[in-house]
Amino acid sequence: MSKLLTFFSLTLLLASCAPMTGMPVAPMTSAALQAQSSRVVYHVVPNSSESQWQVRLRNNPVPVSVHPTKALAVNAARVEAKQHALSQVIVHKKNGQIEQEFTYGNDPKDIPG
Repeated sequence: MSKLLTFFSLTLLLASCAPMTGMPVAPMTSAALQAQSSRVVYHVVPNSSESQWQVRLRNNPVPVSVHPTKALAVNAARVEAKQHALSQVIVHKKNGQIEQEFTYGNDPKDIPG
């Protein structure tokens, strides 16, 4: 049972790293994994009513800020991201797809994507 659970957990981890296209993802080095975990990631997403745009930190449902337009939200997210040594802004379309990304700091070269 333990081996099956470990295999299942590893499968889920690998599946979550694969892009939406279904293409395989190269394994990440330990340095790349550490850099990714220390990176501060902001997402620009529409709010639930799609009348405003939110800036959110990764894995946090509470918005950092709320803006009447997408452009203002992107600008605010970029200002916030530039305050960190290693950060990223991911801008989403209304349908949830990633539209644009900005990275700041010494972005390691061996991180896929």
